[in-house]
Amino acid sequence: MFTIELESLVDELLNNFYRRRIEKINTLKLKEALSRKNPYLYKATGMENANDIIKEILSAYMSSSDEGIFGDAFFEVLAEEVSNGIVSDSEGVDVRRTKGNVYQAIAVKSGTNVFNASSRKKQIENFRSLQKRVAKRGMVFQPIIGYGYGKKTTSDTSEVTELAGQLFWEELTGDPNFYIEIINLIGDKPQKHLQDYQNAFSAAVNRFTRDFTIEFCNEDGSIDWEKLVEFNSGKPCIKLETNFKKNKALKLDEEFQLEVIATFSDNSSEDLISNAKMEYIIEEPFKDVLNITSDGLVKFTSETQYSRQIKVVISAYNKSVTRSFSLKKGKIES
Repeated sequence: MFTIELESLVDELLNNFYRRRIEKINTLKLKEALSRKNPYLYKATGMENANDIIKEILSAYMSSSDEGIFGDAFFEVLAEEVSNGIVSDSEGVDVRRTKGNVYQAIAVKSGTNVFNASSRKKQIENFRSLQKRVAKRGMVFQPIIGYGYGKKTTSDTSEVTELAGQLFWEELTGDPNFYIEIINLIGDKPQKHLQDYQNAFSAAVNRFTRDFTIEFCNEDGSIDWEKLVEFNSGKPCIKLETNFKKNKALKLDEEFQLEVIATFSDNSSEDLISNAKMEYIIEEPFKDVLNITSDGLVKFTSETQYSRQIKVVISAYNKSVTRSFSLKKGKIES
């Protein structure tokens, strides 16, 4: 490709990379990020400020996320374009191309630490599956794992050629200096995206700090470390069950005792009534019509359309179940 074409391509890839970065941070939820971090480490390093913890969580999460996004949005597409190959429709293979009688199947990865034992095994299986089809054409099958950066001195299996950094890009382009050209092509193009990304990051810090304070701070503003550790490392809740199925019809002022049972991954269970971890969210605009006490007593406090089902989201231990209540005609019996 000519330099002007490469300039345009890299600019387009960076646009896509930043679009996906900003989209990721705008849609990220606090608990999603928090569930993957180490609360013991934050406590051990003396972090007692919610804002500091949130900045650390976001920075670490986005750094890890960026690696995958950059691999997909930049390295993979760049490899497809400069290799004169074709985007592969085979699982686990990104680019396919032929060189004489050789059929190259290329899986493009970001860095050399992308695999664990299970994912490497799956990658080999994908290559083997494709090899069976290629063998019918009488071609020599060459599977390649290409890493956009880093060094790879040896392959972890004799079945696959692994190339990293300079060697990978040279294989694709024939140019031993292409790996240097990539960094030069990037140049100062990111500057035009940085303000938008910083705005999204700052908004996420504010949003997460607000949610963290509500969820994991005491009334005096200090961090409730026990609640935080329980959310992060407590045994997983697999389901919540109530003492009625979908909808419960009640007369005006009739009280109903709601019962909620949590079942955990070790098959233990817990009665959650009067549990401070319980949360009831009544759909708008019916919060003044239906009342649920902290003890789980439910009743209609004013009339609404008969048979109108009012949804309530019941949550605890990071699990939720939706039930509904409806008002039925008739006076409560004395």
